[in-house]
Amino acid sequence: MKKQHIVILGVLLAALAALLFVLLPITANLVIAYVFWLIGIAFLLVSVFALGAKDKSLLMELPLFLKARSYLVLTAVISGIVLLLENLGVFTLPFALHLVAQVAAVLVIGIQVTQLNLGKSHIEAVGAKVAEARGALVNLVTDVNALKNRVEELPEDAQPKVRKAIADVSDALRYSDPISTPAVRELDGRIASGVAALGRAVSAKQADEALNLAKTLLADIKERNERNKNAKA
Repeated sequence: MKKQHIVILGVLLAALAALLFVLLPITANLVIAYVFWLIGIAFLLVSVFALGAKDKSLLMELPLFLKARSYLVLTAVISGIVLLLENLGVFTLPFALHLVAQVAAVLVIGIQVTQLNLGKSHIEAVGAKVAEARGALVNLVTDVNALKNRVEELPEDAQPKVRKAIADVSDALRYSDPISTPAVRELDGRIASGVAALGRAVSAKQADEALNLAKTLLADIKERNERNKNAKA
């Protein structure tokens, strides 16, 4: 939704609320109802703006919109009951109690919104770590794959074994867990160093050394996966 549409929506909702002053006698309860109705409108507009922002995730911002909508309905119900009873002459709720009820509704929704924001921040932080870890893993896979084109520089009889070993390391890295935990940080360093050493061995045309390094890398990657699995259990 465009910004001007959001503003128009807010104006229309505020105008709708202002009709109460034309239709009903002006009382303290009516003023309280109008003020909190405006708060609800502002909350809804903020949530709609966040929902339509290009740099925001729809799924991440939708809960905020639903909370804003729920609050607007809640404050309308509270005020509607109070004003209906008051104007029918059935019961006039002291404005202080009406104010307390409205503030309580704001606090309840405020706590829920805070929880939503904390959860969203946690998800975004985890997502950033995953993206960083996945980027590092992709770089390692790219480095290993680049070695496939240099296998032809090795002695012809060693090429099939080295080519398969490099492919095995590439596949193992590609399908390994990108998340790094404290339990595997040492292995992460060893794997990165191992990939660099494998590159040097291929460049130096040391086929046996390359095979040994590939074997060590596969063992380290397997151990890393097992440690990560145990850490999450």
